[in-house]
Amino acid sequence: MKNKNVQQKVKVDSVSKKNRYQEDTESTQKKEPKTLIGSTITAQKQRKVIVNQKMKENANLSSRKQVKHTRGEYKEAQKKYRAKVQTHKQLKQSLDALNAEHSSKVTDQQRAAYTDESKKLDSLSSGKTAEEIRAKTFAREKLEKEVEKAGNDVKNAKEEAGTAKQVLKKTKKADPSRLSKQVNRQALSAAKNKAEESMNQHDTLAEAVKLRQDGRRRTNTYQSTKYLVKSGHRVNMKLTRGAYGLSNRSYNFIRGRGFQTTPEEYSKLRQTAKRMRNFRNRLQASKAAQAARKTQGFVSSIIRVLNNPFKGRNLLIIGGIMMFIATIFMFFPLFTPLPIQQDEFDLTDSWNHMTKLDADRSDDTYSFYTNPDETMFYMNYRFEDYTIDERTNILSFKTYGDYLNGIWESMNNTKGDEYKFTSMYDLAKDKKSDYYLDSDDFEEMKENVDEYGYSTLDGQLSQPFETDSLPITRRFGYEVSNDKAVHFGSIEVETNQDLDLKASMSGNVKWYEDQKKVIITEEGERGSRLILTGVYGKRQESGSVVQEGELVAKATGSKLTISYEKYDEDKKTMRRVNPAFYFPSVSYRQKTTVSEPFDPEGGELENARFLYSKLTEQGYKLEGICAMLGNYSVESSINPKRAEGDYLSPPVGASKDSWDDPAWLAIGGMQIYGRYPNIVHRGLGLGQWTDTADGGTRHTLLVNFAKEKKKKWYSLGLQMDFMLNGDVPAYRTIFKQILSGESGSSVAELTRDFLVRWEGNPGDKLQARVEAGEKWYKYFKENPDSDPGGSTGKYILPISPPNISSGFGWRSMGDYHRGLDFAHPQGTPIKAIDGGTVITAEFHYSWGNHVRVRHDNGQTSLYAHCSALKVKVGDKVKQGDIVGLVGNTGNSFGAHLHLEISKSTDLSVASLLDPAVVLGINK
Repeated sequence: MKNKNVQQKVKVDSVSKKNRYQEDTESTQKKEPKTLIGSTITAQKQRKVIVNQKMKENANLSSRKQVKHTRGEYKEAQKKYRAKVQTHKQLKQSLDALNAEHSSKVTDQQRAAYTDESKKLDSLSSGKTAEEIRAKTFAREKLEKEVEKAGNDVKNAKEEAGTAKQVLKKTKKADPSRLSKQVNRQALSAAKNKAEESMNQHDTLAEAVKLRQDGRRRTNTYQSTKYLVKSGHRVNMKLTRGAYGLSNRSYNFIRGRGFQTTPEEYSKLRQTAKRMRNFRNRLQASKAAQAARKTQGFVSSIIRVLNNPFKGRNLLIIGGIMMFIATIFMFFPLFTPLPIQQDEFDLTDSWNHMTKLDADRSDDTYSFYTNPDETMFYMNYRFEDYTIDERTNILSFKTYGDYLNGIWESMNNTKGDEYKFTSMYDLAKDKKSDYYLDSDDFEEMKENVDEYGYSTLDGQLSQPFETDSLPITRRFGYEVSNDKAVHFGSIEVETNQDLDLKASMSGNVKWYEDQKKVIITEEGERGSRLILTGVYGKRQESGSVVQEGELVAKATGSKLTISYEKYDEDKKTMRRVNPAFYFPSVSYRQKTTVSEPFDPEGGELENARFLYSKLTEQGYKLEGICAMLGNYSVESSINPKRAEGDYLSPPVGASKDSWDDPAWLAIGGMQIYGRYPNIVHRGLGLGQWTDTADGGTRHTLLVNFAKEKKKKWYSLGLQMDFMLNGDVPAYRTIFKQILSGESGSSVAELTRDFLVRWEGNPGDKLQARVEAGEKWYKYFKENPDSDPGGSTGKYILPISPPNISSGFGWRSMGDYHRGLDFAHPQGTPIKAIDGGTVITAEFHYSWGNHVRVRHDNGQTSLYAHCSALKVKVGDKVKQGDIVGLVGNTGNSFGAHLHLEISKSTDLSVASLLDPAVVLGINK
């Protein structure tokens, strides 16, 4: 019993110590707010002192190394802070667990079991000695101190990270070579020049402006000279390192390349000279250079010297200053990490190379549209200025084009069972990749790209209409057309009809209204040209000047084609460049797609072959027909008996009687999907024709056209007739233009045009439609006359014996008989005289129930007055297959078969043949 009391006493003492500790903590927390402001101010002062001290320590480093060094310190401080937080968290969890085990507070279950305080203490200390309890108590106190210490370590580590961040921020801000500071200085200088130009108009202020400019000029001369000394030293070091001599010849001899110097085109000096030339060209064409040439300050100083030619010292000074300034500008690109180092023509060549890889490697399974932007930035960061045909180094025969080929293969992995795409940035971050960049280099590249992108190229353009990102539906570069890689030298942008378009640059306007095109040419003999196609409603006459941002035209439809031409100083000609480089922001709608091999079958193939045969007979081009089929494959699977939402459960979805129910056909978008209030009546048929809230009535037109023709609206032949002869006149014109190839030359281009102009739904599953159209084109090129029916070329009798009741040609009654009549009992089976495709199976007021079959040789056979039809449009029949039963329908007197044979699908008398002669029947 004595031992138990000792245990109780130790436990109570432990509890009291914990309570005192909690009281001390609470009192401390209550007192802290009184000194919070003072301690915060002290901490800020201390941080400021440390930041200044760090800046002084790093002062002996170059600007770029300062940034890199302080960035590394900041990352280490962040890493240390996260480690301290994790340690504190683990210690806190251990303390919480220990307190939960030995706390003086009990759970609800303990209160229910023990109502007396002494019993509770007995239960908590049961089975433990005083030494054990004391050890646990001391362990907890020690752990509490460790938690407190860890908390203080977290605060200190956080302060260190904050200080390191501030040092990094201040170092970046102080870095004079950062492009942001240079841009800000240029903007500020331009603003000052503008203000001074305005003040020069005032007589009183002009003199003050002149004095200020003179003083600033002297200051600039001093600063330029000072900077030149430093730049000259760096240049001399580079030239010294790049000089070739005996050591260079020996090195090449050892490597087996002969006792000769490195070729000039691969020398450091030659590469540097090329960068200088490219920069000078950009500088000469830039708006900033044009504005500088118009300023009068520098010119006035030259005039003063020329007015006093005997002061040679003045001429020497001015000449020296001009040389210094030119040298600074020439070497400026060497020390500025711009995201784009190539000139715009080499950059466009690199872009073309990547898009051609996409086109060359696309096939029935893969349609590649790799976005080359990330690759362009990576290559410019890693190799700076380069051309496609240059070798990557003198030790290798590998060109930069070969290097890009390797990048493409790494990004588009088609070797495995499943296609896997990897972005260029993922490759650059992967340590196992051949294109890996260390974290600092990658971060620097990404930071420059995010901030500037392509904006450092000269001749930037503004958006042609209000948009955050210009939606490009067809990119600049190579694409697949009819199984070949062809180049598209523009971009196509998604617009709306009658959309107001602004001038993306200032210049002279020239209109070509018959071509729906306007050209804006920048002032100057070699000014850039911006070409907009798909526009009307000119706002300025040809020859007038338009300012950037002014309204220039309206969009004719949902597609705007933009081309951009710039003058190439090396080739002395205008060249097209990728317009997407020059807009603030763009987004590409074309994406890489992977599909299964194309093997059409069943009703879709039969219907496609029917449309193909009917339209080719009328002279329409295969490219246009396949563009139509590509769109119908996506819209309706080339099935005329389709209605929007028919796959849903009835009553919204189709039952066997729905297709002829006007109320079911008229269901709108809200009833079908619970949305799309603009769809008044659901889409029907091949093209999913709808009635819409904005006045579209093509659903109603199709239904009424079917009633007028006394056919079912879901007849394939009727819908073909509707598109050619019953649709809205404007859509009939568009339909025929596309099928004739008037609006484009390739399947892809015509498919886009069909979607935009005929369907009026730009961007809707565009890539899938283009892919389907290309597949139909390839299928019909490989199978132009193939027919599962298997035409033999030799005809058999449709009924045997013939029992001819009326011959072909003029009859005694004075009428012309188009065919040959076979008198047989009603219900007698009628055989196809040869294999082919059923192109008509319907009722006609004269022929009654009749069937037309198109054979492989181009001829057709017609079987009329049937009591029943045994085939439908699109069916493939073999020679001898039953196509119908003898009857007495239409303009008929007695049961018989009326057989016609034509040279083609033309129903004119001139194309008719005498069936008796063709079949070898002796009349």
